Amino acid sequence: MLKTRRVKVTIEISDEAYRILQQRVERGQYQTLEQALDSSIHQAAAWNDGPHDDVYLEYVQERIEAGLADAAAGRTVPAEQFLTELNARRTRAA
Repeated sequence: MLKTRRVKVTIEISDEAYRILQQRVERGQYQTLEQALDSSIHQAAAWNDGPHDDVYLEYVQERIEAGLADAAAGRTVPAEQFLTELNARRTRAA
């Protein structure tokens, strides 16, 4: 197994960031705060370096605009109908 070089540093984080990391440790997702922080940094880097940056965000914006146009034109369904259909899709996918 390839061993990762570790560097010891001291940092200050917000109370909120500390609370989030501590909760992840308490839930058993990580054994230590250091592991939780390390994972969070890697996840943020993957998100920032991902292919979604421009292409995905443009796609999301287009979908939002299309949805708003549908709503403005009255092309909607009642919430209960939508949720029933969504749950049916989830059930079939599982």
